Amino acid sequence: MPSLTLVLQLLLESAAPSSRFAPYINALPASFSIPLCAFSPDDLLALAPSRAAEAAIKTLRATARDYTHIYSLLHRNKIPGLPASLLSWDNYVWATAVAMTRQNQIPAGKGTQCALVPVWDMCNHSPGPATTAVGLSADGEVVVESKAMRDFEEGEAITMSYGERPNVELLLYSGFVQTDNEYDKVALDLRLTKEMALAKFKANVVLGKVNMTVEELEGEQGWIVPLTVDASNESAERALGVARVMVARKESVGRLLKGGEESMRKPLEGEEEDKARRVVREAAERKVQEYKEVREGVSKAAQELIGKLHEEEKKVYQHVLACLET
Repeated sequence: MPSLTLVLQLLLESAAPSSRFAPYINALPASFSIPLCAFSPDDLLALAPSRAAEAAIKTLRATARDYTHIYSLLHRNKIPGLPASLLSWDNYVWATAVAMTRQNQIPAGKGTQCALVPVWDMCNHSPGPATTAVGLSADGEVVVESKAMRDFEEGEAITMSYGERPNVELLLYSGFVQTDNEYDKVALDLRLTKEMALAKFKANVVLGKVNMTVEELEGEQGWIVPLTVDASNESAERALGVARVMVARKESVGRLLKGGEESMRKPLEGEEEDKARRVVREAAERKVQEYKEVREGVSKAAQELIGKLHEEEKKVYQHVLACLET
């Protein structure tokens, strides 16, 4: 969530026609495509099974909670230049969206603070190295540095990199989904069942040694190891390493416990290795099957974004499946 200070400062400045920031504020968009502004409750629910659903709902709840708190304070304590009538829900959401889509951390004293940087916020995203920076000059002044990512033609839109961000973050904070995003990440839950050899020991000791989060299922059904995977071979191999621990026979568990992550990268013997690959394959296939056609009642704009988000996330699972065949 953006800094509340920045949101309130933006509202204050927008209420003052004589503000020195008025030309900049007047140039800001009146609407945004991020879920906080553009999605209905049905649209938010349609984001599932993507992690974006939970994240977008949490953002909406946090925004509503902060708004209620600030609205109550403002009506009890007058703030010069910020009339209570200005703090409508629509105005607050607009200011929050401006901050969410445009804020940057800049030096301030011994720390940092959130700020809006004109020009930067007018550049669309393009994958590539970071070519912008904020620092301090020798005399302590804030210095903003911007370099072109490449040679741009006359009249061509200048772009910049928003950083190594998965599509969930790009959607929540910028309102778009990037095709073939090399930094995209998705959830993959591997199941450790009670029937697997030394299951409890594996869950509590072996996986714990390599700092894996293990969640016990209700009803003594087993455990879930929640992973985050991307479209890299290394990510798929890491998931396979966890699965090797899950399916390993008693005689293999000691080697895995002693060797840690290094031993998890080594294939098991014959049938054990096939079982490990099956665990990852079935987990990835389950996730792909959770993606359904976007339900009726979803707005057209949201439908396009959600559909693209889902297709891009399925690509990551399909890459994991492809890695298992090599």
